[in-house]
Amino acid sequence: MRIVTTTGVLPGQIGVPAILDRLKKCGFTDLDMSFYSKEIWNDLDFRSDRYEEWAYGVREEADKRGMRYYQGHSLVDVTFPKPKEEEKTFRCASILGIKYLVMHPHVNDWDKEKPGDQPYSHPFSREEFIELNTERYKRLMDLAEKHNLIILTENLLWGDGAKPTVMSELVEEVNSSRFGWCLDTGHAINLGIPLETVLECKHPPLSLHTHDCRGFQKEDHLIPGDGCIDWKKFMRLLKQIGYTGELVLEADHQPVAAPDHEKDAVIRRLYERAKELVTYYETL
Repeated sequence: MRIVTTTGVLPGQIGVPAILDRLKKCGFTDLDMSFYSKEIWNDLDFRSDRYEEWAYGVREEADKRGMRYYQGHSLVDVTFPKPKEEEKTFRCASILGIKYLVMHPHVNDWDKEKPGDQPYSHPFSREEFIELNTERYKRLMDLAEKHNLIILTENLLWGDGAKPTVMSELVEEVNSSRFGWCLDTGHAINLGIPLETVLECKHPPLSLHTHDCRGFQKEDHLIPGDGCIDWKKFMRLLKQIGYTGELVLEADHQPVAAPDHEKDAVIRRLYERAKELVTYYETL
């Protein structure tokens, strides 16, 4: 099992070469490109018509360091169609050699929002979530085919869109080899959903967003082992469902919060903790 980290553990403004050098020094060679990083999204070359040149440059920097992008996290979700930004993100992901591109589902009825509402205060019902997201993801399947990508939806923090079983049902409805789902460990626990519910899913996750949390309604994105999740139990669950993908880490809050001179030590600890989990998994 390969260990993959989001590039979002380091600030995008330091530049791709610096991010790659520091991650490799900390042990990582396999990456999840965080297009979700505002710094990446606002990069002048990425936002311009030179975005392909930008992506080839990023790929070259990774290749010469012996590093690889396995997954990406799109800033564009499926709430509203954005053809130009979708094409740009998919094309860049393809150039980087990414297999899975995570795109957040549409979780909330925006039309119901009123002044004073909390964000996402009107989550869809199960039926609404499945119906709306089936249509929105199906629209992107030709684009995924064009760029040789598999789109992954993700269990989020609101309504039925938080449930792994609903993710599996959505995969069934979209019914495409270009579509699957990503299990976010922290999001499930945040909503009080036991990770064991993955055993009830007809379609198991194709990838992961692995991070820890302190408990119910605490989205901490902690290093595994720094929160409340029983990680050995989770690795046994992955073995039980026959998971063969990567251990993709989205434990970015601690390195982001650390002063720059402490970030590398935090990231090294993240890598060592991930190695322990993979070693345990491989002995099962």
